Amino acid sequence: MKSCTIIIPHLESFCFLEACLRWIGYMKNPEIEQKIIIVDDNSQDGSYDLIQKEYGNKHLVLQTGRQDKEQNAGVPLDIAASHVTTDYVCSLDCDCIPMSKAWLSYLIDKVDEGYIFAGRNSAFEKPYMAFGKNNPDMIPFLIIDNCYRVSTAKDFKLLSENCGFKRHKKSDKKYDYYSPKYTPITGHSDTGVAANYYAYSVMKRKSFRLPIVAVIGKVEKQGSFGQNIADLVFHMSLSSRRLSSRSDIPFVGEEYEGYLDRILAEGLTDKFIKELLSKCTKKMYDYFIYEGNNAFRQTEWRT
Repeated sequence: MKSCTIIIPHLESFCFLEACLRWIGYMKNPEIEQKIIIVDDNSQDGSYDLIQKEYGNKHLVLQTGRQDKEQNAGVPLDIAASHVTTDYVCSLDCDCIPMSKAWLSYLIDKVDEGYIFAGRNSAFEKPYMAFGKNNPDMIPFLIIDNCYRVSTAKDFKLLSENCGFKRHKKSDKKYDYYSPKYTPITGHSDTGVAANYYAYSVMKRKSFRLPIVAVIGKVEKQGSFGQNIADLVFHMSLSSRRLSSRSDIPFVGEEYEGYLDRILAEGLTDKFIKELLSKCTKKMYDYFIYEGNNAFRQTEWRT
């Protein structure tokens, strides 16, 4: 039996974490042994104590203890790395809801084919769509996002120990294209992660990238917030960036705020989740395999 550790970073978004864990249980594949590590990024709203109370006897619960106010989801991944004892690792944001019992197995199969990462494409629709129109300038921004991604535990630990999944800032002093400590790709999403750049450009490994095939809402400058990731996972993005005390986007727009008000009032119930999922339809979609600056388009229909 294959085994996979699911690492879930959390920051003051307990209502999403509850739903995420619940649906991981609903969509469990009996052929994959699952272990879950929850890493709280030093929440200040009491949610860490709630996590320990509700899940401390079921899952490994860690805390980063970070004091800085920077949003950096890569830090919890690096902290969890040393605790991984399984064959594979899945990093999963707490605002992701598995939609299919194939949500892990499909990506594990792709990793078994030799890809270093298999998971969600970049959060940015404009770069993705621009690249879909054969715009090569957008390639550097189309990386596998940490929010939903699978790799072998061996590769995950190698990259975490030697490079790290922490995002670098544009203000970092210099970038060495061939150093595991730095990355020349800075800016949005997980493009400032040294481990990602090192995997693609130094190790020369290919990745399998799932696109967003349907969305529910738009957010100015942030893309979309309700994302159907290839009929495998639904991502209600921006949760911790909106809810936490470290929020860098205090207002996300009327549409998102309407959903959020309802979630905070009712909780992210199964009924509400099914309502969200009903707005996502199955499609034929394109995915891209990247090798250096070359991309190979393939089309697949998966039910």
